[in-house]
Amino acid sequence: MPDSIIKVSFPPNPEFARPVQEMLRSALTRKALQFAQSRIKERMRANPREPVMHHVMRVATIVSDVFHGDGHAIALALLHDVMEDGNASLSKVQRTMGRQLADDVALLTKPILGSYAIRQRLYLNGLAQASESVKLVKLADFLDNICARRQTRRLRTTTSSALRLCEMLRRQLLSPPLERALVFVETAAIESLRSMAMIGRCGIVPCAVEKNGSHVS
Repeated sequence: MPDSIIKVSFPPNPEFARPVQEMLRSALTRKALQFAQSRIKERMRANPREPVMHHVMRVATIVSDVFHGDGHAIALALLHDVMEDGNASLSKVQRTMGRQLADDVALLTKPILGSYAIRQRLYLNGLAQASESVKLVKLADFLDNICARRQTRRLRTTTSSALRLCEMLRRQLLSPPLERALVFVETAAIESLRSMAMIGRCGIVPCAVEKNGSHVS
């Protein structure tokens, strides 16, 4: 896996001083960070056990520094967990951040009704049909989660979901930023599967793996 992924996913400084300075050049990203902090600053993730804001800042850093997303995408990365983990309502996000960002955050929020299989299918189908910003943020989310969950029970399902979305996106005409993001996620996912000797046992044959098992760059 490229070293840059590790550095982005696990920055040595928990305050994220340099990424914050780079990302908060615009009023939009500053407002998004302020709103995110108001909703999830005290929230903790279960897998891995850490503050939700640490994950949010890593995802925003990936979108900014690795995927080279624009201001809207960075703001969306900062907001992507405010409904799912911060219990912010769609109307609250819309009033604070505007309709477009609110609608995009909703697409990044997992459904809560129905069986797991139905919820996952609806969620991934919505992501595959979403805007480029939504796709970039979700790929960054997957990338960080794959790296952060290496020693947790969630790695298998996270990796499988990431590769399913990558497979769906491979059927589309991709822009250079999305192509770059997809390669990063596929590389991380395949590396994780290989490390657990899972390829061939999880029912997934990712597009990024040739018949001989080598990665297609």
